[in-house]
Amino acid sequence: MVFPARRRSLEGHNCLRFNFRRSLDQWPFRDPASGETFTLPIRGNAHGNNGAILRRFALDGLGLARLGRFHVAEDIKAGRLLTVLEDYDPQDREQIHALYIGHAHLAARVRAFVDFLAEAVISEGRR
Repeated sequence: MVFPARRRSLEGHNCLRFNFRRSLDQWPFRDPASGETFTLPIRGNAHGNNGAILRRFALDGLGLARLGRFHVAEDIKAGRLLTVLEDYDPQDREQIHALYIGHAHLAARVRAFVDFLAEAVISEGRR
């Protein structure tokens, strides 16, 4: 598989990374011609434990971030952030968890809020 020269543009950039255990020192990509997925190593000196902080780092010009569209859609729309290598988006999905102190029966207001969040994230992912 031949990856365009733009791949090299990722090298040398400060890539903003998550600092939790599942986080890898590589990012996934998908070849738009073949559909084949592959990973590229990344390097960076800024780490965060959530998308909001990595978004802030990106807005402050600290580097490139790989975030869910729900984190950055408004910034992209407003021109505060730009997408790069969008043709190579692997279309992967990350689990999102809503945590709450549970009881035998979930309060209706909590259920409604969790349902609202789920729909908001799913809707944003369709854009």
